[in-house]
Amino acid sequence: MPDEYGEWWTRCSHSGPGITCNLPGDPFVDEGRDFDLTASLYGGGATPYPMMTMAVEMRNRYFWHNAEFARKQMNQAFFSKHGKYASYKVPGHPKFPYQSYSYWPVQAAMNNRSGKHGNTDIYLHALGQEKYSVDLLPNGPWDGIVSILLKIDLTVPGTLGVNAIRDAIRNAILTFNSQFFATGSTGVTTDVKPDTVAFNKAEVRFSPRFLISNAGPQGSFVFGGNYANDYTGWQGWIGTHFQVNVVDNKGVVAPAAPVPSGFTGAVGGAIKLGVDSSKAWKAQLTADVQALLPGMLGINLAGAVMVGNDLTPIVSSVIQTNAKVQ
Repeated sequence: MPDEYGEWWTRCSHSGPGITCNLPGDPFVDEGRDFDLTASLYGGGATPYPMMTMAVEMRNRYFWHNAEFARKQMNQAFFSKHGKYASYKVPGHPKFPYQSYSYWPVQAAMNNRSGKHGNTDIYLHALGQEKYSVDLLPNGPWDGIVSILLKIDLTVPGTLGVNAIRDAIRNAILTFNSQFFATGSTGVTTDVKPDTVAFNKAEVRFSPRFLISNAGPQGSFVFGGNYANDYTGWQGWIGTHFQVNVVDNKGVVAPAAPVPSGFTGAVGGAIKLGVDSSKAWKAQLTADVQALLPGMLGINLAGAVMVGNDLTPIVSSVIQTNAKVQ
């Protein structure tokens, strides 16, 4: 079984969510210790994390490969039953029982470009019935997850704290999680024939990821711990969608003009974020990032704030028939 936690300790991320994934889209990080939500799903206290995140609890998906192995040998389909969740199943993978859709996405759109500036990685995972999908995620049960990753190359001036800036950008985007769900269907290559899987309620979640140019306390497992080399290596190997340079407007007085936040080109992902370290800057930075988010997603807002239908065009890259976001 693969690791379900996000890789948040190394790879030039300053102990935050980096640009690599242990699983495509990291669909299960939200039930772990480190998550893409504003608060833990467990509500504090002693936390029974799922087994592949920390230590304790089992999930139906951990037994799906057993069910698929038995199906291969006996020519009889099985559910994965654990506790009160007796009907866990996901579409059969064409290479079952060696591979399965319990972790692998049924659809993905990498470097999905739209509009003048939009660029994201989008993953669609099918969910079976288990504690996470039925009871742990609010407003369940859920039958899928649409994960939208925004990979950000970040440079912060020395007058500002790198982690504080990163977290402010991240939290501005995470505010939109747990607000939207998608419906529709999509073609999935199964072990029987090209098939169609319908989604009645797929969670739409945003996952901002960071590659930070400022030298930090850690490097990576691949390039040997030299931060500058690590940063250049990950930049070339994985790549990012957006190149964000933060500018400190502290001390700028008329007639000089402070640097505003915005895209710096007519197209592409270059962004400048203007911050004044002499003031309470987080609220303004949050507002600036949220104003830029539709452009980063490549969508046009119908009104003053982002609503579900605004997201339908990009979600339709993975939910390909009758996609709708609410």
